[in-house]
Amino acid sequence: FPGHPTDYQWVPNATREQNLSIESVVPDYLAIPEISSSKELSKWGASFNKWALQQPSAHQRILVGYSQGGRLALNALKHDPELWTAAVIISANAGLPKSERASRLKNDERWAQLFLTESFEWLLGEWNKQPVFAGSINEPERFENDYDRRQLSESLFRRSVGHQEDFHPFLREIEKPILWVTGEEDTRYVQMAQKIAADN
Repeated sequence: FPGHPTDYQWVPNATREQNLSIESVVPDYLAIPEISSSKELSKWGASFNKWALQQPSAHQRILVGYSQGGRLALNALKHDPELWTAAVIISANAGLPKSERASRLKNDERWAQLFLTESFEWLLGEWNKQPVFAGSINEPERFENDYDRRQLSESLFRRSVGHQEDFHPFLREIEKPILWVTGEEDTRYVQMAQKIAADN
């Protein structure tokens, strides 16, 4: 959040340069009705897997998701592990203890309201000031015309970690290969990744 399919334009070029046979399918999951922000988080994985099966491909299916997209990928993977060969999860939260979910929901609800009412340029500046993005450079350009503000707001709240189940038990059981990636300066997410690795 607020990712855009154009963020991944470099992937096909990079794979071609390495002579890899990889087909990159990047859905705009705010614009596709069956996997849009109106879909409840608990039902999103089933809807996404149904959509994925409709995309013809001769390749093995590997899920890749960053941040909110990584959490959505976990939903899809848990719903049908056999559909996917592997997953790459980047800087995603695998789940909060129940005691922390209410405060996270309150915070995401505040952000969701801001995305409905405040200047887009100001919002992006405030969003990127969050500690998780400290020291970040080369942020992708974002343009208000590329988004539906209502969908952004809805996505923030409906897909909040506060609504998300805890995937740690699932990650301990699943036998599919999962590459879990975090930025080395993001100490909170590094600790999360280390815990997931230690549990497996």
